[in-house]
Amino acid sequence: LFEQRQRANMAVTLLPKAIAGTALITDADVDRYLQLQRQQRDIRYVIVSRPDKLPGKTISKAEIANYYQAHLADFMRPEKVALQYIEISDLDIPSRTIPDENQLRQRYEREKSRFVKPEMRQVSDILIALSKNASLAQKKSALAKAKRISARATAANFATLAKKYSDDLGSRKHGGDLGWMARGLAGPAFDHTLFGLKKEQISSPVLASDGYHIIYLRNIRRGKIKTFKAARAELEREAAKTIRARQFNDLAGRLTDATYQTPTSLDAAASNLKLPIRYTRLFSRHGGTDIAANPKVIKAAFSDDVLAQGNNSSLINLGKDDAVVVRVDKHVPKAAKPLAQVSDTIRQIIVHNHLLAVARKRAHALLLCLRKGKTMAALARARGMTVHSVKALKRVAAAYSGKKDKGTLIPAVLRREAFLLPHPVKGKSQYAAVSLGAGAFALLAVDRVHTGDLSAITATERAQERLVLAQSYGSVSIQGFLDMLKANTKIKIDEDRL
Repeated sequence: LFEQRQRANMAVTLLPKAIAGTALITDADVDRYLQLQRQQRDIRYVIVSRPDKLPGKTISKAEIANYYQAHLADFMRPEKVALQYIEISDLDIPSRTIPDENQLRQRYEREKSRFVKPEMRQVSDILIALSKNASLAQKKSALAKAKRISARATAANFATLAKKYSDDLGSRKHGGDLGWMARGLAGPAFDHTLFGLKKEQISSPVLASDGYHIIYLRNIRRGKIKTFKAARAELEREAAKTIRARQFNDLAGRLTDATYQTPTSLDAAASNLKLPIRYTRLFSRHGGTDIAANPKVIKAAFSDDVLAQGNNSSLINLGKDDAVVVRVDKHVPKAAKPLAQVSDTIRQIIVHNHLLAVARKRAHALLLCLRKGKTMAALARARGMTVHSVKALKRVAAAYSGKKDKGTLIPAVLRREAFLLPHPVKGKSQYAAVSLGAGAFALLAVDRVHTGDLSAITATERAQERLVLAQSYGSVSIQGFLDMLKANTKIKIDEDRL
């Protein structure tokens, strides 16, 4: 299976990797990339705020009505439903049956192993390893070595000998310490010897599947058993819980049967089980409160079987001991909100759009003035604006240090536009009007471009940037290959399976 997965992975990755590996990056490519990456620009800008009012313009009822009709989808009231439901929970089980003494004793005997704390032995070990196909001579040599170590071993020097001679890499650095072990955790020979030792006794070499073991029993922790009397309260709680779970499942089954027998009503089920019919408030596909906040309930409420066909839902498990069956009590279809209800909102939208248009027109008129030779300072003075000047603006903002830094605090969209504008020609600045959102614009001037300084770049940084550039070129090559394959391959998309 592993080999199949590797083959499948290689089948789709080898060729793209090979294509990516053909990307050739020269020193000149790296120089141009670094010069662009570390380029800096001197800029100036002023903020042109959105006007607060719309002078000489009133919004007519006809304009509001036309906007309403053109954007009807924006003013739809979502589809909603209200539900009837029957809920069952652990609280609906009337009795709390306590199992009798005989049942508790039977449960104790059946699960007695749970109440037994086995004897534990603290063990250290020295392993003289043997391979599975070891020769007779190798076995004799290993045994002789194990006997020599065993003859020298004492409680005082065992850890030192283990660190020097043991072939068990996991325990060797800890002086052969294996920790506390219960019966049955090791192989039969090791287990038999370990539980035949007395405290602080060291065994003779013991042959196991991986070699000869010299076992040092450091300590013994005697086993314990919890008596029936001590375990009775725990057994009673567990038995009662089991009984109540069985009773809950029985109640859930009865509810399911009753709601299937009369699929278009909850009345019969409620009467037979003596459970109340409850109601939710109206809620949309985004959910509501109480059970209407549960995704399973929302999915069932808007399903074809429940909403369109008018049937009871199947049993919906809300938790371990909580379930419901629901049906639609009230359905409010999706519909457009009345014009009167949304006319104020539409008026605000129209005013906002007009203000945006005015702000855009004003910004581009000022931009035209700049391009015709008027200075930014003169425009700013005439309109009470402030000219912001940033020298040596970097392409990527530096981390904010807490100090006011014009280069750090300028809007990201303005920084991006500053590096998209062409270089100034013959000392003449390049200008642009940049939307800052919410109707605000900036008039931007790029006055000078400083080529990136390569002298401060270390060999390590240059190598890293070359790798980044190679990966980018490789990605472009792979995408070009994929585009070529798509262009020359007939592809059919099964829309019904998406």
